[in-house]
Amino acid sequence: MYDEISTKITKISEPFIISPLTNICNKMLAHGIYPERLKFALMKPMYKSGDKSSPSNYRPILLSPLFSKILENVKYKRLFII
Repeated sequence: MYDEISTKITKISEPFIISPLTNICNKMLAHGIYPERLKFALMKPMYKSGDKSSPSNYRPILLSPLFSKILENVKYKRLFII
């Protein structure tokens, strides 16, 4: 939860945010602009196995903002599914 927006809260508020979010997605795709704030992600190391003091035993995990994930999903579906 990088942006401190809970997925549970987002799912509950879906009926109220779907229209503005759709509008934002459509304008973003029509103008080819991706909001700068959604381009940031937090990278955290995730332990795999072996010696915990060795950096090679960790893999990077990127924590992206929730709305960034939603917009990426919309773009993917429009490019590859429809």
